[in-house]
Amino acid sequence: MPSPDRPLRILMVMSQYWPYVGGAERQTERLARELIRRGHTVEVLTKPHPNRPRREERDGVRIRRDLRALPLGKMWGLSYMLSAFAQLWRRRRLFDVFHLHQLYLHAASASLVRRLGGPPVIVKIVNSGLFADWLVLRRMKGGALWLRWAKRCDRVIAICRQLEPELREEGFAPQQIVRIPNGVDDAVFRPDLAVAAEPDRLLFMGRLDPYKGLFDLLKAVEILRARRTSVRLHIIGEGDLRDPLEAEIARRGLGGIVTLRSFVEDVALEYARAAVVVLPSTAEGMSNVMLEAMACARPVVATRVGGADDLLAADEGESLPTLSEDSYHVARAGILTQAERPAALAAAIERVLDDAPLARRLGEAARRVVEESFSIRSVADRYETLYRELTAESARERARTS
Repeated sequence: MPSPDRPLRILMVMSQYWPYVGGAERQTERLARELIRRGHTVEVLTKPHPNRPRREERDGVRIRRDLRALPLGKMWGLSYMLSAFAQLWRRRRLFDVFHLHQLYLHAASASLVRRLGGPPVIVKIVNSGLFADWLVLRRMKGGALWLRWAKRCDRVIAICRQLEPELREEGFAPQQIVRIPNGVDDAVFRPDLAVAAEPDRLLFMGRLDPYKGLFDLLKAVEILRARRTSVRLHIIGEGDLRDPLEAEIARRGLGGIVTLRSFVEDVALEYARAAVVVLPSTAEGMSNVMLEAMACARPVVATRVGGADDLLAADEGESLPTLSEDSYHVARAGILTQAERPAALAAAIERVLDDAPLARRLGEAARRVVEESFSIRSVADRYETLYRELTAESARERARTS
């Protein structure tokens, strides 16, 4: 049996990785860097990128762009799975754990390699609700079969409370489910930046996707403008909704109030300048933006989807009320509203803008919550424990069979 203290060899698998920048990619990169800092070996197996080499190293993380999908129409998924199986089979004796980010086609390949003598397989769920990983996988060609294989993983990671009952309902065994949240580097995102928040400055940061609730946010800003002519909204992100958003901003006459940018040099400074960070999503996993804003001690107004309760309520014993169409709830570390309720969103934002002591209290509480439970260090601690638990179980299995 391997020494419980020896460095671990971890293979992380995801369909796309740096220089692609999204929530799942950022979480993978943060965790990989923290594990390497502790002396472990981490390799990321991913698909090719047109502007990057097949082999490279970034911040100590070995990146191998060897996953392939052939242009075979509806059968492209099968070619991707076969490629994933071949790559994982070659690496089965080189790593202690396969850590897959997202319940995707490669999860079926990894589970098959596991049954043929490969290392333990962990699958981290990225999205819940309407865009849950398993719903997306099931809609693919042969998805129901691939999902059955994917469910044979050793552990599945629920990043928030909402995911656990969803996973049980989907058919995962209770002993498979482990809750480990996303994490944030609270040394990078911190409240002591020498920049003051600007009054009435609202910030949305993230992908410009349909499930981000951006049209609801524009409606909320229109409501706010009637009462606060100084309100300004800064939207920072890129995605398929850019053109429709620009058209909607013009249609509502918000051109002088809403600024739309695709890139900023210093993300932490944008949080520092914001009076309120707003996340109006209709579906989420656990938002990186919310974690980063909280680490910067900014007050957050968010819809009750995905991990918002875990982060802003931050207490499993806290009783959260049922919210009506026009109501909101002041939780421990932020304000929660129902999704797709622009009037409630506007009221919650205005509450923070009008109440400086409340804004300060929510920001300070948010920072404490991050330090207590959501720093990347505490998240890495939990993964390290899980990795060692699974490698020990695997060693006992091999000893019994031999």
